[in-house]
Amino acid sequence: MQCPNKSENSETIWFGPKDLNPISRGRTIYVTKNSHRFQVFGNFSVGEYKLRITDINISDIGLYKCTISVKKRTYQYEFDIKLQKPPTGLIIENIDKDSILNALEGNDLILECSVISGCPKESLVWVHEGIKLLESTSGIARYTISPSKLDHLSQYTCEAISPALTITLSKTVTIKVHYAPDLYIQYENYTQEEEERVLTCHADGVPQTYLFYEWEHKSDHGNHIRFLTGSEDGVLHLPTINIKEMRYQDNGYYKCIVTNGIADTTGNVNKSVEIPLNVKGKLLSSPVFVADNNKEIFGEYQKSVFMHVNVYSNPKYTIFDIVDHNGHYVSSGKHIKVIEGYTSTTDLFYGNIIQLKGYKLTVNIEKLTDEYLQDYTFRVKNEFGNSQHSITVRLASTPDIPLNVTATHINNGVQVEWVRNFNGGNEQFFFIEYCDGIDWKSVQSFNSTTNDIISWTIPNLQSNIIYMFRMFSRNRIGESNRTEEIAVRIGSESNILFYSVMVGSATVTFILMMTVGAFIFRRLRLRRAKKNTSAQQDLSQTERSEERPYGPYDEINDDEIIENAVYNPDQETDRDSEYEQPVNLSTIKSESESSISSSKKESSEEDIDENHTFAEDVCLNSYEDLTEEREPYSPYTTFIH
Repeated sequence: MQCPNKSENSETIWFGPKDLNPISRGRTIYVTKNSHRFQVFGNFSVGEYKLRITDINISDIGLYKCTISVKKRTYQYEFDIKLQKPPTGLIIENIDKDSILNALEGNDLILECSVISGCPKESLVWVHEGIKLLESTSGIARYTISPSKLDHLSQYTCEAISPALTITLSKTVTIKVHYAPDLYIQYENYTQEEEERVLTCHADGVPQTYLFYEWEHKSDHGNHIRFLTGSEDGVLHLPTINIKEMRYQDNGYYKCIVTNGIADTTGNVNKSVEIPLNVKGKLLSSPVFVADNNKEIFGEYQKSVFMHVNVYSNPKYTIFDIVDHNGHYVSSGKHIKVIEGYTSTTDLFYGNIIQLKGYKLTVNIEKLTDEYLQDYTFRVKNEFGNSQHSITVRLASTPDIPLNVTATHINNGVQVEWVRNFNGGNEQFFFIEYCDGIDWKSVQSFNSTTNDIISWTIPNLQSNIIYMFRMFSRNRIGESNRTEEIAVRIGSESNILFYSVMVGSATVTFILMMTVGAFIFRRLRLRRAKKNTSAQQDLSQTERSEERPYGPYDEINDDEIIENAVYNPDQETDRDSEYEQPVNLSTIKSESESSISSSKKESSEEDIDENHTFAEDVCLNSYEDLTEEREPYSPYTTFIH
């Protein structure tokens, strides 16, 4: 111990703990039982007096003072000697018997170390891979980390640093990070000749207890194809297909789904990985023009028209050309552009329609004229084979009339159903027209179904009114013909039944009356004929036949039936000069019936109102009763209730 101040004219006095008497004055040491362990030394000539204690023991622990007078002022300094005590009981919180601390990936983890302090006060330090992370003198050291899978089994050490220690005091903890598994699939591409095809899903996570779900087979565009069951340790054997040419359907992406109960950093418990599997074979590798390619393209005159074809080729085709019907090559020029690009195509894999990566070949005819209305053949070839597809370019037209139109009363509305017809080469839209006896109204059907049979409901119609319905189709070129009109009466079920019974009863009564009248008329004519015969015995049988226009079984002449066939203006249909329109079965039937039926007068749509009693049909039926000859009746509009 050394007093800070020095004085050549004054001696330094040292006092020990618990002693009132000084230990020394200047160079003089006062004799005590411990004086042999004290020593005063220094450069006395300049007033330097240091105190040394040797073989220190516990009785020497305490407060020491030195006093010195400098220029008649006295200075005193104190020195506290304490007994060194090494720190003990260093521990790391929350570790198990193997010094392992469990953690979850992405969750904060606190490393806490504490010690029973010694003398002097020690320092606690956290060290990782030789780098000091944190130092604390409070007896507790806390350090926070956010572990990742890279920190799994990493070690952190807590050290106590003290001069009282002769051996380092420290402990090390191993961080066991629990994390969702990393996955990869071990596989190789196959040919369709190979029988054994295996995919192995490897998982690497903590804990190493895994649950493997079903594998999923998907197309290149992510369309689901099928689920496959693998083994409990992640091995999948692809099912064997006896028809080798069908094994190309094993192509696509295979997805392995695994969990070990630990969520990843995004919160997902199930982890997945997928790989593309390529099964090579002649059928798959030859170019294939897919089924959704058109065989006909319709264009408008003097307007641009595009021919598109989709082809699947693995590997990609090396040769591609187009020829017209004369065998001349078609290439990009002033009015034609040939374009190659990528697209997606469709195919049937294990009963599911899926999308495949393919190529799109396009020919753009900028102005459609007669010279371009012909057949074109697209040809592609790769190292495995070749394929071709033909397209015919035709001139577009107005759409054809909708087919098989029906109208059914539903609640307070009418459901109209029809079958779509040829669209003329352009997108067509369907319109329903209906009339309440005064005005015609038009409604567009927005049904987006791709089925041929379409239906649309007209709601909120008035009760006890007969509505007329008809349809037509429209595209960008024009409209089709209107369909025949259909009458529907809107009313309650009881009203409909009553109406039907009344109409039916009136019709039957009228037919009976006409039949009886005809029978009486015939009897009168026979009697009159007998009287004429008795009055004119000299007339020959030929002369009598000439005077009588009809025989007893020939009241109506066949020639008159043919000449007086009913004409229905609605049966006329405009025909496109370019294309044959679809056959209207109802029109054919009406024309056929008209050729062998008869009526007493011609009628038109204006002659028939909603109260028309169809006298023509009644007369024809009466004729059947009288002559026992069956003649088909004229077509007429049927009421639907």
